Amino acid sequence: MKLSLALLPLLAGFASARVGGEHQQQERQQHPGVQNDNEVLEQHQMFLDWLANTNKAMYKDEKEMKYRRSVWMENHALIEKHNNQVPKPSYTLGHNEFSDMTHDEFKQLHKLGEYADELKLDAIRSRQSVKPLE
Repeated sequence: MKLSLALLPLLAGFASARVGGEHQQQERQQHPGVQNDNEVLEQHQMFLDWLANTNKAMYKDEKEMKYRRSVWMENHALIEKHNNQVPKPSYTLGHNEFSDMTHDEFKQLHKLGEYADELKLDAIRSRQSVKPLE
């Protein structure tokens, strides 16, 4: 009986390694630019470092964090693809506080493109609510 209890931590470690391996395989499937487990771990660590450096509030739950990490990794792949072009591009891209947002979320936040009309409506509404000075 003591022998089987001693093996319990070893089996638990094996099970977590297997789950981790399955997770890394899912990451590679979701992000075809990622070649191997080391790249998955490296990019995950880069995401965590970015998260700490941006002083962003934590995400509401694990599901949102996984989604935001996935968006960040897609944006990271775009940054790498652009910066590694031959011939070298005239400008380089990098991460900023918006790196975990989709392009559409960024446009919506800053009222760009199809969301620009909302900005105009907001301006009109604010002018209508302000009474002229007499």
